[in-house]
Amino acid sequence: MKSSQRLEGYLRKGEKLLITLEEVVNPDHTALIVVDVQNDFVYGRGELRTPPGTVNPREQILSPLNRFIDRCRTMGVPVIYVYTVHAGDLDLPPYKARMVRRREPPVCLKGTRGGEFPEKLNQPLPGDPIVIKHGYDAMADHDLNTILQNRGVRSLIFSGIDTAVCVDSTLRDAFHRGYYVVLAKDICGSDNLKRHEMAIGVIGTFYGLVTTTKEITRVWNKLRRRKGRS
Repeated sequence: MKSSQRLEGYLRKGEKLLITLEEVVNPDHTALIVVDVQNDFVYGRGELRTPPGTVNPREQILSPLNRFIDRCRTMGVPVIYVYTVHAGDLDLPPYKARMVRRREPPVCLKGTRGGEFPEKLNQPLPGDPIVIKHGYDAMADHDLNTILQNRGVRSLIFSGIDTAVCVDSTLRDAFHRGYYVVLAKDICGSDNLKRHEMAIGVIGTFYGLVTTTKEITRVWNKLRRRKGRS
């Protein structure tokens, strides 16, 4: 039996899948997820701090991210901000044990400036959802999933910090819940380039599409021109 025939038997009759980037990121059913773009993650604290005189790859995503947030708003694509809050009465024992082994408190402690959004980031507007998480996965507490379902969202464009940790954890969970996932690699950052590139490879192979904001914008411009002619 040919592979095309086996594939035909695998799909349900009349099943409509989103295959191409154009189909997946259609603004009618897409949202942007901004993960953990907070002072402690962008500028670093403790072992996350960027050594003096070196380029900070996490800060470098702010300008392209701001431009893309603006673009999403002009296209009617919801922008959903996710940020981490750690505290002694919020973190689970395994996470606390990790901090004890490292001999330092976690970043983004409740009530600290480190947990706030950077001044250079386009801040949430009234009506922009803000989802608080206490671990790596923003889907875990269900608020994000409920927000997406209420808005009829099917596809998620992911941005933020760290590509291989909180971005990756949330993206994987979203995929398993039935969302189409897209990693916009130029607006995701990490203090470790090797880890960043490894996450990009794994996500593109097993979970969704990996692209850039430039390519998504090109697709959106194409869709807008097409709609203008209809």
